[in-house]
Amino acid sequence: MSIENEYFRRLIEKTRRDDAALLARPPPLVNDGASLNLLRALVAKWAFDAFDETNISVSAPYDPQLKRALEPINARFRNWAGGRALLRKNQRQVRRWLLALVGRDVGGMRLTRDALGWFEFEILGPRQ
Repeated sequence: MSIENEYFRRLIEKTRRDDAALLARPPPLVNDGASLNLLRALVAKWAFDAFDETNISVSAPYDPQLKRALEPINARFRNWAGGRALLRKNQRQVRRWLLALVGRDVGGMRLTRDALGWFEFEILGPRQ
C-alpha cells in the first residue's frame, strides 16, 4: 500500500472514530428552525464548496449571519494567532450539531458528509 493510501485510510478511520464519539453524546438541543437558520447561513457561504467545523470556526466571527445562526449553542470566540475563532468546545458542538443534521431534509436542503469529514450541500427539489 502506498504512503498516500495509508495516510488517507488512517484519516478516514480517525474521522469515523471521532464522529462516533461525538454521536454517542446527545446533539445540542436546538430546534429545526435554528437548524434551518444554520444551514441557510452555511449555504450562503459554502453553497458549492466543501467545509468543516474549522472553516465555520474561523469564518463565524466575521460573518454576521453565521454568527447569529450559532447563537443557540451560545457560541463564544477568542483570539488565536491567526485571528478570532470559535472556542474548541464550540467547534465540537458545531460538528455534533452538523452530524445530527447529515442526511435529514431541513427546509429543502440536505447536508452530506464524506469519509474525510467534509460537509457539502444537496439542494432538494421543491416539496409537493
